[in-house]
Amino acid sequence: MTLFKNFAIHGDQKLQLRAGFFNIFNTAYTITGVGLTDVDLTLETTCNRRVDHVPDGAGGYADGVCDPTGGFSFTPNTIENFGKIHVRRGHRVIELVVKYYF
Repeated sequence: MTLFKNFAIHGDQKLQLRAGFFNIFNTAYTITGVGLTDVDLTLETTCNRRVDHVPDGAGGYADGVCDPTGGFSFTPNTIENFGKIHVRRGHRVIELVVKYYF
């Protein structure tokens, strides 16, 4: 998109001010695939409470099983990096021009 304004000076002489916008409506996008993300969308959690001596359904017991009633917490990596943009694709270019026609 380009906007311009002409100003008459004298006879056929004129001054033109022009502003050109390239890719003005360009938006960021992400690439899908394994390890090919531009935005960090990984949510890692840790279990707040673990319990021992939980029946495993096969007649035995398991220790260190996560108790979901205790809730979950986000890892420090998730808190620091979730939603951050790693790679920016596309860009906008603004061109400002002054032309003198004689």
